[in-house]
This record gives sequence, structure tokens and C-alpha cells, in this order.
Amino acid sequence: MKKSTKCVSPDCRVCTSFQLDDLLIVPFEGGTPDTRKLFSYFLYSAPNIESTHSKKIPLDLHNEIFNRMIDKRHYRYQKFCGASAVIDKEFEKGHLDGESFCLKCKRFVCKKKQTAKGKIPESDLECFLRHIRNSIAHGRVYFLHGGNKIHIVFEDENTTKNLSARIVCIKADLEHWKRVLSDKKYYCI
Repeated sequence: MKKSTKCVSPDCRVCTSFQLDDLLIVPFEGGTPDTRKLFSYFLYSAPNIESTHSKKIPLDLHNEIFNRMIDKRHYRYQKFCGASAVIDKEFEKGHLDGESFCLKCKRFVCKKKQTAKGKIPESDLECFLRHIRNSIAHGRVYFLHGGNKIHIVFEDENTTKNLSARIVCIKADLEHWKRVLSDKKYYCI
């Protein structure tokens, strides 16, 4: 169900929110054949995720790769929170709180995972890909075929069932991210 709402972007011409429960899909049953292939890639093959099929990209390239993924994609709000941060305020700032919000303006809030003392903290790239992978694996994917664009929301929870990420994107973003991540120059061979 659509309704008018406040949006993260003051110049959003649409400002139409959707009830997330109405858009929930089973990732490999709902959506389109193209999106199911993209979901498969981000579940099994994206770099540096927990999967046998995932290759590793050296840590010193993570920022460059993540910047290439997000650059010129028109994200209205981007936030990575530390593991101990209260993420609810960031969801509110990004208008990602509640069960109904605008899907037209792309944005994300992701919480990094706790790392043991002396270990290297999770990079933005690892955090982002982990939340997408977990969203797909746990069936927390919302899908709206909006005419010429397919809108997708990835949602992840932590072990205590509190939200740890929401990513609002479109299918074209997933295609772009896959192209960037598939660039062979980033991999140790």
C-alpha cells in the first residue's frame, strides 16, 4: 500500500512510502530472473563474504572498490556505524525507520560487526557486502517493480533480532556493483 510520506531528500518529487510487509519476497522465488541471478551472485560469489565461492580482495583495495561502487549512484544518505553505536538514530536520520518509507531515494545505514581486540576492523566494503548477503540468506529482501525501475530493500538483523542494516537500491545498482566487484584486476591470482 502506498501513502505520502516525508523523504530523506527534500527535492524528492515522489515521496511515496510503501509498507515493507507488502513487498517481502522469497529471494529465489520472487522478483525477476535477472534479479534472482544477482541475488545468487551476492549470496555466493561476491568477494570477501562467508562462502566457499567467494574470492578475496586485498584489504588495501577495499576503499577504492567501494568508492567505485557508490560513486555517481546518487545515494541520498550513507552511514556506517560502529559495532557499539546506537543505530536507531541513524535509521531515523536516513528515513529508514519504521515499516513504511520511500523507496525512490536510495540510501543505506549499515552497522559494522564487533571485531576482537587486535584484529583488523571490518572495512566498509566487507560490511556492505555482508549485510546484502545476510539479507538474501535470511529472506529479508523487499522488491517493488516500479515501471522502468526495480526497487529493492535489503534488511539485516543481528543475533538479538535488532536491525543492523537497511539498504535501499535499484536493480541497476546491483548490476553496477557486480561489474565493479568482478573486475579481475582486484584479485590475487
